[in-house]
Amino acid sequence: MSDVSVLSKQFEKLVKLSNSFNESVILHKKKKHLGSVKGKYSSLNLSKDSLSEANRYLLSFLENLIHVVNDNSYSTEYLPSIILEDYTKRIKLTPYLTDELQEIINKLKSSKGLSNENIELLDKLLSELDSEKNILYKKLRSGRG
Repeated sequence: MSDVSVLSKQFEKLVKLSNSFNESVILHKKKKHLGSVKGKYSSLNLSKDSLSEANRYLLSFLENLIHVVNDNSYSTEYLPSIILEDYTKRIKLTPYLTDELQEIINKLKSSKGLSNENIELLDKLLSELDSEKNILYKKLRSGRG
């Protein structure tokens, strides 16, 4: 398989991950904000199915991420192999990352709302994914690996 083909497949996987992760975080942001204005915007209610799906996705992704970070694993079902090492190095710079991720996982499992700090960490993880996506896109455009 050519370098461009490999980059293309890795890029597609990263785009899918980034979009799914982003949609899940957005649903939790909506839940948090709509909870603070109960009854005011009844037409903006979130379905339990969509929140349940977002929780499942985030739980699976975050548990996998903790495994990768703690065990220095170089395989994951979510992150494309081409960015795995760089992404984990960058997020490991966050102090208490594992503890904070575990806090989010516990809240998701118990269906508790996420705090602003939890959402900020998820946003940071997403921002790092987007940075990796931009780097991979530039490599793909230039046709090199």
